[in-house]
Amino acid sequence: RRPPTLQTITDFTEAKSPEFLLGPFLLMHENNMLYGPGGGGKSNLALYWLILLELRDIDNKFGWSLHDREFGILYLDWERSFTTHAWRMRQLLNGLEIAAYGPETPPFHYQRLHAPLYAEIRNIQSLITQSQAELVIIDSAGMAAGGDMNKTEPAMQFFGGLGALKTPGGENITSLILTHV
Repeated sequence: RRPPTLQTITDFTEAKSPEFLLGPFLLMHENNMLYGPGGGGKSNLALYWLILLELRDIDNKFGWSLHDREFGILYLDWERSFTTHAWRMRQLLNGLEIAAYGPETPPFHYQRLHAPLYAEIRNIQSLITQSQAELVIIDSAGMAAGGDMNKTEPAMQFFGGLGALKTPGGENITSLILTHV
């Protein structure tokens, strides 16, 4: 094995800007967190971002930058049912005056989970491959971790599992982790 190469602070002088799936919020190939109190709208905001990323030609009133190509999105949910998310999505689409998804719309994939993320890692990786996902939304971190995220073991298992997930191209997955304050 080759020893690691050290970098110095001067190596950062020519650093390029990071890439975003949705700028300035979702850094590509990184874990991104959205946190707030329960009932604060985190899931609704995540669904709104999902709509922007999937229906790229809608009016982006906020001027957020969208990545220039389509990609799959996988919503992993430990909190609510598919029915609840479908209803929320319909309300957002109605508010945006979008009649419905059409056949040309890239699908957003949803999976309800019960076991902690680390226990489901093989199944989740399979879902990523099937859906060609490059963005995985985790709703929410506490339940996905299977324990108190302020404790070392659940946090290490959660982020270790998340770090093992790869895009179909073999890169680190981009994640949006919804979590409570």
